[in-house]
Amino acid sequence: MTTDLVKFFEGWALRCRLGRYEDLPDVEMYSHNGYDSNNLPLWHRRRGSKAENFHQKMHTAAGPFGFGMETGHCLHVLLAYMYNVSAGINRCGEPDFGHADLWYEDRIQSRILEIHGVQLFPNRTNVSEFKWLDFVAVGIGPLHFDDRFVTTGPPADNLKGDLKWAAERMGLKYPVLPPCSKKELGMIKRFCSEHPGQKTKDIEVCCILLFCALSESSTNDCGFRSYA
Repeated sequence: MTTDLVKFFEGWALRCRLGRYEDLPDVEMYSHNGYDSNNLPLWHRRRGSKAENFHQKMHTAAGPFGFGMETGHCLHVLLAYMYNVSAGINRCGEPDFGHADLWYEDRIQSRILEIHGVQLFPNRTNVSEFKWLDFVAVGIGPLHFDDRFVTTGPPADNLKGDLKWAAERMGLKYPVLPPCSKKELGMIKRFCSEHPGQKTKDIEVCCILLFCALSESSTNDCGFRSYA
């Protein structure tokens, strides 16, 4: 038990005594859902899901495979959609029908309404009839990049495959990627050795004068491929 650990537990206990983690009094966070084979009660949990749970599903979905950015993006979007559908079903107390292909029900509902003028599922929301937002919430998409470190516009002509796809998704000439090549890591190591007490300004100058300049002049055959 270090001093920092004792401080953490004391702060956590104080927040517990103040009621920071108690359920809201006017919201039913759990609903009884029967009993298991050992006669223990089962409950539906209606509160928001934990991020660790979602990450565990991502780890299971990916498995021991290596794949590119576009495949990983599509897998991330599909998993998030199916996870949200399942979580919404549980939180709303709806029957768990065992699939996430809700667009089939959307199409059935829309076609019957179009042909026969009958609303087949009057209490069901047809999400296909809503116009989606022009916003990327999951996966690779455009962000609010600092113009000092990136160049917006169509992808560079020398990009191919996943690098070109990522640049198109981000709306940049070159995609923003973590430094990982031997040349990039060597530049960072040399910078840290020459600036042991580096400040934010020093790091910004390094990014602009080294990483950005070399990204613009690189032909992607010299071990340099990304912005800082």
